[in-house]
Amino acid sequence: AGRSKPSGRALLFLTSPFLSGEMPVGSGMSRLWSLLLLWSTAGPLGVTACSRALFVSRNRSNVYAYRTMDWAFEFHTNLMFYPREQEMDGGCGGEHHDLCKTWTSKYWSLVATVNDWASQQISNFTGSQFDWMNDGAADGINEKGLAVHLLYLQTTEYATYEPSRDAVSYLRWTRYLLDMCASASEARDVMRTSEIVIAGVGIQTPQGTEVLGLHIAVEDATGDSAIFEIIGGKVHIWSKESSPERDLLIMTNDPPMEAQLSFRNTLIAYNESDGGARLKCDEVDKADAGSDYPNRCLPGDVNSRDRFTRLSWYWHWVSEAESDGSPKDGDTLLADLRSAILSVAVPQGAPDMDRWERSVYPTWWVSGVDFQRKLYVWQFSRHLSGFRVNLTQLSGFKSDTPLYLPACETHAIGDVAHLFARPPASRLKDSTPVSEATRLDASQGSLRGSRLQATSADPQGSIP
Repeated sequence: AGRSKPSGRALLFLTSPFLSGEMPVGSGMSRLWSLLLLWSTAGPLGVTACSRALFVSRNRSNVYAYRTMDWAFEFHTNLMFYPREQEMDGGCGGEHHDLCKTWTSKYWSLVATVNDWASQQISNFTGSQFDWMNDGAADGINEKGLAVHLLYLQTTEYATYEPSRDAVSYLRWTRYLLDMCASASEARDVMRTSEIVIAGVGIQTPQGTEVLGLHIAVEDATGDSAIFEIIGGKVHIWSKESSPERDLLIMTNDPPMEAQLSFRNTLIAYNESDGGARLKCDEVDKADAGSDYPNRCLPGDVNSRDRFTRLSWYWHWVSEAESDGSPKDGDTLLADLRSAILSVAVPQGAPDMDRWERSVYPTWWVSGVDFQRKLYVWQFSRHLSGFRVNLTQLSGFKSDTPLYLPACETHAIGDVAHLFARPPASRLKDSTPVSEATRLDASQGSLRGSRLQATSADPQGSIP
């Protein structure tokens, strides 16, 4: 009550005792189906977008993370290197600059950002385009080994929808955690206190003001992790303090985590004594009990609920050892994990018009983190090969200004750290108010003029 809630297809509000106040953890089937019903009928636009998974070796000596980026259009993603000591604010701009959170980054970071798209949208906080340099970080890792993954969650309800004290817009949430936190534990401390308040900034489109609901997963080189969801205006934290580690390994989209885990547990049984797992197909499909297809109940749709359970199952079976017991080398294990995350990638053109989703968003890119070898791997779905960024090499950069790599245009293989360069001068100007004619309709997925190309008048935009 009393909060301004922008209307729009990407924003979902539910009025339910469950979605207000602190979220209890339960697994009853009646509760599960009521949650799924609320989620599936609560808005005019359902979407499916993105999956994330964390792998921690048995002795915790190796930690890996992967995520997919699924959306209606490709965003023309860039990779950005942000040095330390960058002056940042929560994205309120202008007269509200000092009201929102301000900070100076402690750590350098590498991020995958949708800034090309964001900088063509209009913020209802500022009346101007979002900032190409500072808005849009969706994925990344910092020098201390903290990784952050921002994924869509339609059922999000932010605590505020206007410039407020200590507010950070969701388009700068990833940046704040990477800039200021050295570990998953520090990120949890930030999110459980009032250090920042994530604000639901509106994106102005010809169809109205839209707000993207989002949740975040974080992990670090020790394998510690957490998931942050904002439900009913309150931050809900899933961490080792309240949940078994297996419940923190997978994240997709709606419904929120409790319902995802409850549905998973109806199909997968975990053996607490030996860490094993089995599918409960005979229990849920008694008519075909004893069938020659014991895994017949593994859900195969592209909706986020099915992806969550399917990825939980396949991820469990990735081994850090070869069949003869010898340990896999880092590249092999990273590749095997990639094969598992691709089990939930959404093909281009995949049809899906069911009760859970109103549209299917294809997978545009996949990123991965090898924490011990300090590698960030990235592949655009329309390129036949990917590349890696050696974070150790990035640590030697002396630049005091951000550097970028147009990832979707980079066809190099192997390490590409040396290809980062200063952004084109045209991207460094301040955001200014724009006319209605220049606004991008997000629902159409058209990125007019988004290609970043160096010209003779703009030599710093070139990639060596």
